This record gives sequence, C-alpha cells and structure tokens, in this order.
Amino acid sequence: MRAAVFDFDGTLADSTEFWDKLAKTYLESQGLSPREDLKEAMESLTVEEGLAYMQTEYSLDKSLVEIRKEIDELLISYYRDRAELKPFAREFIGLLRVKNTRLVIASVTDEEFIS
Repeated sequence: MRAAVFDFDGTLADSTEFWDKLAKTYLESQGLSPREDLKEAMESLTVEEGLAYMQTEYSLDKSLVEIRKEIDELLISYYRDRAELKPFAREFIGLLRVKNTRLVIASVTDEEFIS
C-alpha cells in the first residue's frame, strides 16, 4: 500500500459526540438553555445558516463573525485539550509509517483545529 486516506472525526478521533453537542455547548457557554430540538433544528443547516439560526432564535447580541470566533475557540480548546484518538489509531498509523505509507487526512474540519 502506497498511501492511506483517513477521515479524522469519528474515524481517527473520538470526536463525533462533541460535534453533535457543539451548538448546545456554545449556547450554554453564553448562559442560555438550548431547547430540546436544537440538534434536529440545525441538522440540515450549513455552518453559516446554523450561526444565523442561533443568533436569531436565541437573541444573541453578537455578529455572526463573533459567534463563529467563539465557536472556533471552543473547537480549538477541545482538540488541543480533550480530543482523544480512537483505540489503536495511533498504533495503526505507526505501523503504516514503518511501512513508508503516505498518510492523508481528509476532513471537513478546518485544518487549524486538527493539525
């Protein structure tokens, strides 16, 4: 094998649950109580639509840029301090390196968070 491509979230890192609760975590960090249907309401929205939804539905007195920056800070903190690799991910990557296999991460997560 000359190369291996991995998705990061949910494949190498055990981070799916964090992403599932990100909007809730953000709203709680703002002192707000998210409604029970928050996850379902945001499932089909793009990132920008989700930011606008939270801004409107939760009367956030912040610009979309400010909201995005604060959410990005939550993500940076999570990946730096709490994210864990899935069992045996490190060992498997090590094995591929020993075999001189090129490794590529394909992810919708911004590179700044997972590098």
